[in-house]
Amino acid sequence: MWYIFDNSNSIGKKGSEGGIILSDFKNSNGARITIEQDGNIAPFSVTIGIYNLMFHTYFCSSQEEAISFREETIEKIDDIFKLLEVDKKNRNEDWEINFHNKIEEISKN
Repeated sequence: MWYIFDNSNSIGKKGSEGGIILSDFKNSNGARITIEQDGNIAPFSVTIGIYNLMFHTYFCSSQEEAISFREETIEKIDDIFKLLEVDKKNRNEDWEINFHNKIEEISKN
């Protein structure tokens, strides 16, 4: 489900945070996660987008922290996509709470 975005053509180019893109992955369900170095705000940034749902940037001080955050976030995004597979008529209050908690887990950092 996750693959390198645009055949790595974005690597080395300027990203949305003003840094140089080090890694760029896309999920076939509609998400993207990018690591940049030396951006406008922090030494490293991880930009997360779940299409038509959320956009968030996490700032960190090391590449190791950025990679760790990316890997944790990929798992959380996969969990969100699993929840979205549930038919809308079968989504109840527990589903809503779980879904919003998953989104909050990503965006609170």
